[in-house]
Amino acid sequence: MSRRQARQDAVCLMYEIDMQGGGSDDILERFFNTHALNGADAKYIDEIVKLALEHRDDIDRGIEQSCGRKIKYLAKMDLAILRIAAAEMLYMPSVPYKVSIDEAVELAKRYGDDISPTFINGVLAGLMKQLTKA
Repeated sequence: MSRRQARQDAVCLMYEIDMQGGGSDDILERFFNTHALNGADAKYIDEIVKLALEHRDDIDRGIEQSCGRKIKYLAKMDLAILRIAAAEMLYMPSVPYKVSIDEAVELAKRYGDDISPTFINGVLAGLMKQLTKA
Protein backbone atom coordinates (compact mmCIF):
# COMPACT_ATOMS: atom_id res chain seq x y z
CA MET A 1 0.00 0.00 0.00
CA SER A 2 1.18 3.52 -0.69
CA ARG A 3 1.08 6.46 1.69
CA ARG A 4 -1.59 7.91 -0.61
CA GLN A 5 -3.80 4.87 -0.04
CA ALA A 6 -3.13 5.03 3.69
CA ARG A 7 -4.24 8.69 3.73
CA GLN A 8 -7.35 7.74 1.79
CA ASP A 9 -8.16 5.04 4.36
CA ALA A 10 -7.53 7.52 7.19
CA VAL A 11 -9.89 10.05 5.62
CA CYS A 12 -12.58 7.40 5.17
CA LEU A 13 -12.19 6.36 8.79
CA MET A 14 -12.39 9.98 9.95
CA TYR A 15 -15.55 10.44 7.88
CA GLU A 16 -17.11 7.29 9.34
CA ILE A 17 -16.22 8.34 12.89
CA ASP A 18 -17.77 11.78 12.30
CA MET A 19 -20.91 10.28 10.80
CA GLN A 20 -21.29 7.75 13.63
CA GLY A 21 -20.86 10.45 16.25
CA GLY A 22 -18.24 8.62 18.27
CA GLY A 23 -17.17 5.07 18.97
CA SER A 24 -13.83 5.56 17.24
CA ASP A 25 -12.22 2.59 19.01
CA ASP A 26 -14.82 0.18 17.60
CA ILE A 27 -14.52 1.63 14.11
CA LEU A 28 -10.72 1.45 14.15
CA GLU A 29 -10.73 -2.09 15.54
CA ARG A 30 -13.17 -3.27 12.87
CA PHE A 31 -11.10 -1.60 10.15
CA PHE A 32 -7.83 -3.19 11.26
CA ASN A 33 -9.50 -6.60 11.66
CA THR A 34 -10.90 -6.52 8.12
CA HIS A 35 -7.94 -5.04 6.20
CA ALA A 36 -4.62 -6.71 5.57
CA LEU A 37 -2.10 -3.91 6.06
CA ASN A 38 1.64 -3.86 6.37
CA GLY A 39 3.06 -2.54 9.64
CA ALA A 40 4.02 0.90 8.35
CA ASP A 41 0.60 1.58 6.81
CA ALA A 42 -1.28 0.36 9.87
CA LYS A 43 0.95 2.49 12.12
CA TYR A 44 0.43 5.61 9.97
CA ILE A 45 -3.36 5.17 9.76
CA ASP A 46 -3.69 4.52 13.49
CA GLU A 47 -1.39 7.43 14.37
CA ILE A 48 -2.94 10.05 12.08
CA VAL A 49 -6.55 9.20 12.96
CA LYS A 50 -5.78 9.23 16.68
CA LEU A 51 -3.89 12.53 16.35
CA ALA A 52 -6.84 14.05 14.47
CA LEU A 53 -9.25 12.86 17.15
CA GLU A 54 -7.06 13.79 20.11
CA HIS A 55 -6.45 17.31 18.81
CA ARG A 56 -9.80 17.82 17.08
CA ASP A 57 -10.62 21.05 18.93
CA ASP A 58 -7.29 22.70 18.03
CA ILE A 59 -7.49 21.41 14.46
CA ASP A 60 -11.04 22.67 14.08
CA ARG A 61 -10.09 26.11 15.42
CA GLY A 62 -7.28 26.32 12.86
CA ILE A 63 -9.64 25.26 10.06
CA GLU A 64 -12.27 27.80 11.14
CA GLN A 65 -9.70 30.59 11.31
CA SER A 66 -8.39 29.71 7.88
CA CYS A 67 -11.73 29.42 6.09
CA GLY A 68 -13.82 31.90 8.08
CA ARG A 69 -16.65 29.39 8.50
CA LYS A 70 -17.92 27.33 11.40
CA ILE A 71 -17.09 23.63 11.22
CA LYS A 72 -20.78 22.69 11.31
CA TYR A 73 -21.28 24.34 7.90
CA LEU A 74 -18.57 22.35 6.10
CA ALA A 75 -19.28 19.28 4.00
CA LYS A 76 -18.49 16.19 6.08
CA MET A 77 -16.10 14.69 3.52
CA ASP A 78 -14.27 18.00 3.11
CA LEU A 79 -14.00 18.19 6.88
CA ALA A 80 -12.56 14.68 7.13
CA ILE A 81 -9.95 15.53 4.50
CA LEU A 82 -9.10 18.81 6.22
CA ARG A 83 -8.77 17.19 9.64
CA ILE A 84 -6.39 14.50 8.42
CA ALA A 85 -4.27 16.98 6.45
CA ALA A 86 -4.22 19.46 9.34
CA ALA A 87 -3.21 16.71 11.77
CA GLU A 88 -0.27 15.92 9.49
CA MET A 89 0.67 19.57 9.21
CA LEU A 90 0.41 20.27 12.93
CA TYR A 91 1.64 17.05 14.52
CA MET A 92 3.78 15.17 11.99
CA PRO A 93 6.80 17.36 11.28
CA SER A 94 8.34 14.66 9.06
CA VAL A 95 5.62 15.34 6.45
CA PRO A 96 6.21 18.57 4.49
CA TYR A 97 3.25 20.96 4.44
CA LYS A 98 3.09 20.94 0.67
CA VAL A 99 2.82 17.14 0.59
CA SER A 100 -0.12 17.24 3.02
CA ILE A 101 -1.81 19.94 0.95
CA ASP A 102 -1.24 18.22 -2.40
CA GLU A 103 -2.49 14.89 -1.09
CA ALA A 104 -5.58 16.53 0.44
CA VAL A 105 -6.39 18.23 -2.87
CA GLU A 106 -6.11 14.89 -4.67
CA LEU A 107 -8.48 13.31 -2.14
CA ALA A 108 -10.89 16.21 -2.61
CA LYS A 109 -10.88 15.61 -6.36
CA ARG A 110 -11.83 12.01 -5.73
CA TYR A 111 -14.34 12.39 -2.90
CA GLY A 112 -15.52 15.99 -2.87
CA ASP A 113 -17.71 18.08 -5.11
CA ASP A 114 -16.54 20.44 -7.88
CA ILE A 115 -15.35 23.18 -5.53
CA SER A 116 -13.81 20.92 -2.87
CA PRO A 117 -10.27 20.84 -4.29
CA THR A 118 -10.03 24.62 -4.52
CA PHE A 119 -11.65 25.12 -1.12
CA ILE A 120 -9.39 22.58 0.60
CA ASN A 121 -6.30 24.01 -1.07
CA GLY A 122 -7.21 27.50 0.16
CA VAL A 123 -7.99 26.41 3.71
CA LEU A 124 -4.78 24.41 4.04
CA ALA A 125 -2.69 27.18 2.47
CA GLY A 126 -4.14 29.53 5.08
CA LEU A 127 -3.31 27.05 7.81
CA MET A 128 0.24 26.76 6.47
CA LYS A 129 0.58 30.56 6.67
CA GLN A 130 -0.61 30.47 10.28
CA LEU A 131 1.97 27.79 11.08
CA THR A 132 4.89 29.49 9.36
CA LYS A 133 4.17 32.79 11.17
CA ALA A 134 4.31 31.11 14.57
